[in-house]
Amino acid sequence: AGTATAEALSPDGSKLAVGFVDSSFYHPRGPNPIDIFNTQLGGSNTIELQGHQGKGEICLVTFSPDGKKLASALPNEIKIWNLETAGLIYT
Repeated sequence: AGTATAEALSPDGSKLAVGFVDSSFYHPRGPNPIDIFNTQLGGSNTIELQGHQGKGEICLVTFSPDGKKLASALPNEIKIWNLETAGLIYT
């Protein structure tokens, strides 16, 4: 398990993004995974993003105005995700 370091609610309130830091570095998705929870389904985890591989903690997660993309950041790295495919758009 990890420690939540950044959270954001989507504009329509249907999704909660949580960035984690896993100091053990044994998380299968790397040291800084991001989970998207569906708030309308009782908070079940619906999307798991690979997250950041760099050092440091995720300090920001924020949704695009339409809620279809997510930006996440470490102090020295920014990523933009497509939440419909769980794919990385930009690093």
